[in-house]
Amino acid sequence: MPLAFATSFVKISGSVMLWVMIAGYAGCLITQPLAAIVSDRIGRRPVLIGGCLLCAGAVWFYFWAISTANVGLIVAGLILALAVAYGPVNVIHPVLFAELFSVRYRVTGMALGLQLGAVISGFAPSISQAMAGADGSRWWPACVFAMAASLIAAVTVLFSRETFRVPLDQLGAAASSQACPHDSVQ
Repeated sequence: MPLAFATSFVKISGSVMLWVMIAGYAGCLITQPLAAIVSDRIGRRPVLIGGCLLCAGAVWFYFWAISTANVGLIVAGLILALAVAYGPVNVIHPVLFAELFSVRYRVTGMALGLQLGAVISGFAPSISQAMAGADGSRWWPACVFAMAASLIAAVTVLFSRETFRVPLDQLGAAASSQACPHDSVQ
């Protein structure tokens, strides 16, 4: 949606937006390892919640920046939205997700959860585009949609267990011992 909005409605060149995307992903090369280090020191949940909350706000700045057609603002907006907000979420969520399951169910639990999420989120661009109107000029509904998804993710993480200091052989033990008392990791 942001790329289509930028190139089709605001009339920013596709090559400019490609370089903007490259700058955002280059920023991820810095922020993602830093987020991993921080999550190993203070926990997965604070990093994920912070990233989700930043995503909820950064999407507004990014779309607004695109609407101004100011390339410097667009670069700043994408670096904020992609590298600073989403990058940490993208690098930490698989770790937390894996650590929530006992070894016996880890691959199945992750596969089902991530693939179901991928199927559902696969419709997000179509939903956002439909909400943008026939000419694609309304960017705020896409922001509301992205913000709602980010806030739902933050609340979900808030109610999940913290796993960063749990020994590997005990990961998922509390959840699996309640579900299957006979199941233990040898």
